[in-house]
Amino acid sequence: MGCQLQFLRGLHAFWRKSANRCRLRRRLNAFLQAAFPAAWDKACVRIARGGGRTCIAVVGRCSAFEILWERFQPARQLCLRLQLDPAARRRPCSVRSDVMRSCEIAIVGLGLMGSAALRSLATCGADVLGFDPMHLGEPRGSSHGSCRVYRRFNYESDAYTDLSERAFEGWRELEAVTERVILKPSAVLEAGPKDSKLVAASRAAAARKGPIEGPSSGAEANAAYPAFNLPGDWSVAVQQSGGILLAEEAMRAFRLGLEERIVPASARFTSTPTGILVSTSHGDVMAKQLILAAGPWISKLLPEIGPHLRVTRQAVGWFKPSRPSAVRYGEFPIFILDNGKRGLVYGFPDFEGRGVKAAQHDLGPDAGPDDWSPLPTPEELSVVRTTLEQFVPGAAGPITDRDVCLYTNTLQADVVVDDGNEFIIDRLPGDPRIIVASPCSGHGAKFATAIGSMLADLALDPAASASPAFSIQRFSAFARSAS
Repeated sequence: MGCQLQFLRGLHAFWRKSANRCRLRRRLNAFLQAAFPAAWDKACVRIARGGGRTCIAVVGRCSAFEILWERFQPARQLCLRLQLDPAARRRPCSVRSDVMRSCEIAIVGLGLMGSAALRSLATCGADVLGFDPMHLGEPRGSSHGSCRVYRRFNYESDAYTDLSERAFEGWRELEAVTERVILKPSAVLEAGPKDSKLVAASRAAAARKGPIEGPSSGAEANAAYPAFNLPGDWSVAVQQSGGILLAEEAMRAFRLGLEERIVPASARFTSTPTGILVSTSHGDVMAKQLILAAGPWISKLLPEIGPHLRVTRQAVGWFKPSRPSAVRYGEFPIFILDNGKRGLVYGFPDFEGRGVKAAQHDLGPDAGPDDWSPLPTPEELSVVRTTLEQFVPGAAGPITDRDVCLYTNTLQADVVVDDGNEFIIDRLPGDPRIIVASPCSGHGAKFATAIGSMLADLALDPAASASPAFSIQRFSAFARSAS
């Protein structure tokens, strides 16, 4: 234990000097690889605050060290527990129909956000249960399907770029712990007319992080990637550090080892003076807090948020490329084309062998949370097909597969005015035991690891507060209830 105690003293001193989680994590990884080489096999450090403590879980394939710094104790003691199974910090949770049980935190909705919060909370030793009737692989829900775009730099705002940086660290940690490929590296090419605000904003966000490499005009992009036929004077920005987020693999990774904490049933909740009563066909659970991450179903569970959200039907297609070698993974980037009046069209390289996945990012027609059928018609995909034929002829071809995605977007806020289509990640002002997670505006998936940590912080640490950019009090109805 001498080496371990020395490590704890050093950690205590370093933690008191550092407020940067990413830097702390990197330093700990480097130190532990040297200090514990025999037990350190593809391990990583997971850090979260909450409940009066800072939990630093050092998780390896063969062993795990959990260090709890009890901040509320005057002596600020450190303790160490060596255990073999990092997922078994508590007895697995379960629900029996004949027994009313309780838990600290219930999560309703286990898409990417809910599953990420489940893992973050379980890693910190929280008594947490997740509820979702859908199994992995079902063709419904905001997180279904094989892939999502990961952009390191975001044209929407710096708040999203900062969140994306945090998420990137989280994806790499999750890959290390679960030994799964979740984020496949890929360049992301954004292009549009010379006055495209999207391209200018992306280039500015990237430039704030360092030099920009790659094509900067349509002509240069056509030369670098022969599948394109962009106008030569178009403006282009390329993110070399983007990626393809494998959504279903991410869901499996988040839930790995936590299967007994998941209740496969629809859930509704009722606020009571003693807690949040979660009701399912499997029985009832009394939770101290609840995280609501129900995607397009969130308005059914929390009707007061409905007037501030809009759910839309988004048509997605896979196209058989006319030049398969020009659009294969590793040779061709993810692309986002600002097509003026035709809107915004995005697509992926053919990394699955099923064609080029492409869709229109502009909001489609209004839809209900259960409107997953019928599959898109050729007419619904006509703008995408025309855009590929004109600007990406190497990817153009017959439609080979189709799918429906639902976006859940906020309407324009009226207290802190925005353009809408933003996230809500905040406690409910009327009942702060309820945490609302609605980052479903068509580009939320890539942030899941960071958002999972944010939700865990809000649940575990009463002093934690929501980012102003994602506050529910941007809307006057909730600002009034807060006052």
